[in-house]
Amino acid sequence: MKSTTFARLALFLPYLILIESVVYFIFSDISESDSLLQSFNIAWNFLAIFWFPPYTILVILLLARSKGKSFAEIKRLFLSAPYWLMITAPVTYTVVLIVGSIADREFFGSAWRFLLLAGAVSIPASLILGYAFVGISLLLYKLLSRIGVISNDDPQQISVGGPDLQI
Repeated sequence: MKSTTFARLALFLPYLILIESVVYFIFSDISESDSLLQSFNIAWNFLAIFWFPPYTILVILLLARSKGKSFAEIKRLFLSAPYWLMITAPVTYTVVLIVGSIADREFFGSAWRFLLLAGAVSIPASLILGYAFVGISLLLYKLLSRIGVISNDDPQQISVGGPDLQI
């Protein structure tokens, strides 16, 4: 797999964890055990209500912007993604509040405090979770590169002095 392909696929890691979480609850009995995995899955499913819409918007934008770029350019772009999510999330909640208020006048009265709190919490959460996933993705990249799953055949890299030395 090319390094640029891995970088784009790494954007889907939060979705894979969400799928695992949903499958966990489909096949397990919640009332039987109280494990760390169960607690994590409960929290992740609850948080998905908030991160799913803004993160999906961000993923679409990042995929579009990464097209035709080298791995170094994509890496630089993706390292700034938590900051973009920090902006995207409150904007998404604001749009939901405005559209909801236009569609139903009662919506504003009941939802504005909740969406304001969600927007405020999403700012530090975007940075903390965002950089956690960036770190996990970079660790996976290093691991998969070392075992040969990811090849660094980036067309932007120029081979000088043999296959081991690249600039």
